[in-house]
Amino acid sequence: MNTERESNDLPLLPEEDRKKKSESPNRSESGLRADPGFLAKQINSAKVGIDEDGFHHHYWQRADAVVVYNEDGVDHVEYLDGELLSNWVEYVDVKRGWEQEGTFLRPLVSADKWRKQ
Repeated sequence: MNTERESNDLPLLPEEDRKKKSESPNRSESGLRADPGFLAKQINSAKVGIDEDGFHHHYWQRADAVVVYNEDGVDHVEYLDGELLSNWVEYVDVKRGWEQEGTFLRPLVSADKWRKQ
């Protein structure tokens, strides 16, 4: 016998608990926390995107650096030294252009700005 509960292995919540969780002030409509301070504490690294030359850009928070690489290896490491990540994103946009934005680019830029203010 296969029930819905067995298929997703999540405990069922009473209706009141489900309502309380969905009304949390720290959650957006998607259920993710939108607070930049929360994100700044959670994101250690994330993909910034892929530029039009095919290079991947990946941000590492602890080093405050963007690693630029392709299938041949690391091309460049840009240490931001306290500069905003958004400045790097704009620089690449002008020099090479972006082919694809990283999934978490916008929250990453927001968290970086919050952390450096």
